[in-house]
Amino acid sequence: MKDTLLPNEIRNSLKTRIFGQKEMYHFTTAVSTNDIAGDLGRRGAPEGTLVIAETQTGGKGRMGRTWHSPPGTGIYLSIILRPGIVPAGANKITLMTAVAAAEAVKKFCPDGLMIKWPNDILINGKKAAGILTTMDTSGDSVHYVIVGIGINVNAGPESFPGDLRDIATSLFMETGMPVRREILVREFLESFECFYRILLEGDFRVIREIWKEQSNIMGKEVTAEVRDCTVSGKAVDLDDEGFLLVRDAAGGLHRIISGDIIKIH
Repeated sequence: MKDTLLPNEIRNSLKTRIFGQKEMYHFTTAVSTNDIAGDLGRRGAPEGTLVIAETQTGGKGRMGRTWHSPPGTGIYLSIILRPGIVPAGANKITLMTAVAAAEAVKKFCPDGLMIKWPNDILINGKKAAGILTTMDTSGDSVHYVIVGIGINVNAGPESFPGDLRDIATSLFMETGMPVRREILVREFLESFECFYRILLEGDFRVIREIWKEQSNIMGKEVTAEVRDCTVSGKAVDLDDEGFLLVRDAAGGLHRIISGDIIKIH
């Protein structure tokens, strides 16, 4: 199923005050929506500006990875934020976006959905969505934050290259039902605005508890790859800053700021 994510169709019946109501840039093909949003951010584009593409030729994931973006079947969307936070607070935005995305996706595919640390949405153990958060800073000031999200919506198995077919999925592949992408974009934007407001009001604990409920690692033995080393232990909590707490076999508590969970025991 292929359709087109036109701005007017997205705005139709959209129940937000900011996101989707301001500038929205639509591209048939883009190298990366995050790159375009970054350029707009540097030129002063307001909070709530959206960049959306039907396909990306250089879509970006975390840690230098690429995001496969088959045309006309997924959501490839970047949002400009100006949240007035210190750089360390960007981690909370990533977790908040994962919660918002999970709440939106659940309306179309409620079964088997989990959040993988820190920013992937899994359905039955396979990746259905990913989030990339970048920011422009100087000292302790954040000028803007770019939140990029890719969601595999109506892609079939043939849409993914061979090395992804065992680890990637889409809403269509999991349910057998095509999804109107503009409806999912509206659901995501409404969910995102709700949780973003909660975050700015200082109530991160609400987001943290939802993230923990949806997580695929809480209470499990994990191995995390952090910079040039690995940390193994039980994932016991998220702290007030949104960092993962892992307790090793000797009782030591490790605060994981970034990195990948490479194994769940």
